[in-house]
Parts: sequence; structure tokens; C-alpha cells
Amino acid sequence: MNYEYQYETEVIDDIYTVEQLIIPEDKNVVLDINGHTIKEFANESYVLNKGTFKIKDSTTVIGENNVIVPVGLLHGYSPSILKNTENMNVENIELTTLIKGNIFLFLNPLFLTCNLTLLS
Repeated sequence: MNYEYQYETEVIDDIYTVEQLIIPEDKNVVLDINGHTIKEFANESYVLNKGTFKIKDSTTVIGENNVIVPVGLLHGYSPSILKNTENMNVENIELTTLIKGNIFLFLNPLFLTCNLTLLS
């Protein structure tokens, strides 16, 4: 799947939030966390994707055996971090959740791509 993204945003500092990021049905958005940490303390998932959404980290570190290691971190305290109903791409990010639950809530799992992503 190749989508032309309408909006690209680069994170410039760590984020601590209780707000939910909602991607509307008619939007194509890229969020580059740029080596930073996003910690969400919401009761809902941090991202509710109804459109086309790509979350990535353009900052890379090469670890042992020349393996790319995620630097950016999306850390959640809600039952799910990413809720997807349409097209989502997750690239080169560590995703963690502290409470028992799912990192992803897939309402349409056929349109999810994960590349070089660490889930814990």
C-alpha cells in the first residue's frame, strides 16, 4: 500500500498527555517521534485512527550485529495504545504498555504494517 500523506509532524520534545490523537476518515497523517518518548495516560488508546496514519521514528541507532534499534518510545497506560479502523503503518518504534491489555486494538487488522518495531 502506498499512500500520499497530507500532513507530516515531527515531535521536538518528549510528550506526556491524557489527550487522544484522532485521525479523521479523510486525513492522511505521518507522526515522526524523532527519538523522543510519548507517554499517554488516557483512559482510551493514544491514537484512534479512522484514516491513514503512519507513526515512525526517523532517529536510528545501529546495535549489535548491525541491527537497527528503536530509539523512539510510545508508552501507554491505557488498555490499548493504537486503535486502528483503517490504514496504519508503524515503523522503527518501541511500543510498551504498563497495564494488562493490548498494545494494538485492531478493528481492521488487514491494513496494519509494522516494520522494525519492538513490542513489549
